[in-house]
Amino acid sequence: MSESIVVALVAIGAVLLAGVILGVSYFVGCNLYGPKATQRNMRYFLPWFAVGWAIAFIIPTFGQWGGVRWGFFALIYVVGVVAWLLSWPLREKAAGSLLLNAGRSQQNKLIFWVGICEVAVAAFITWLAVTSLMNFPEETDAIAQVLQIIFWWTVAAFFLAIGLNKLKVRENGICFMYTFISWSRMKSYAWESSHPNTLTIQYTPFIPVLPGYMTINIPKRHRDEIDRLVEAHIPHQGS
Repeated sequence: MSESIVVALVAIGAVLLAGVILGVSYFVGCNLYGPKATQRNMRYFLPWFAVGWAIAFIIPTFGQWGGVRWGFFALIYVVGVVAWLLSWPLREKAAGSLLLNAGRSQQNKLIFWVGICEVAVAAFITWLAVTSLMNFPEETDAIAQVLQIIFWWTVAAFFLAIGLNKLKVRENGICFMYTFISWSRMKSYAWESSHPNTLTIQYTPFIPVLPGYMTINIPKRHRDEIDRLVEAHIPHQGS
């Protein structure tokens, strides 16, 4: 089988797998947030997912050129994720004193299990890379293999960290999934009619290409208290 055919099969397989993941994500999202919120989230998520999927699966198939470009993007991703996670204590401190610790939402719990799956993927990639280095040392790019191992374990650590993070309402804003949004940046909020525990907050993003809203599945036991807090701090209720 020629190299071009292998590349084509890998690309087709990656596209089909991406379709399955998106389909499952939409189904889960509809049950978690409701159709309206899920469709809104998917419109933002799709372009970023396509870019990330290409970096992870498509670019590496383009021979040496793909390997070099993939290593560059992988290194940027690893540095960015590590810096983002390690800087969280300082960013959370800037959010002020704690008003409410709502614990892990259903979103966090779901993402945690995605992280467990990513651990399995990272372990498999590591096994393939080590096997290749041991059996074909002269034909294997050691630096590329090491970068690949670091990349996939970073992806796994990212999902696990997000999954273990807790929803907290603080003096200066809301902390959710390692993100702090201040009250001053929030413009409006709304509870999804089909899923009354789903809160959508519209805010001003730091970068225009980022979404101007956050969708949170609020634990039922904290729904009324969070409603009281956001009503006191956010200018007006949306629809």
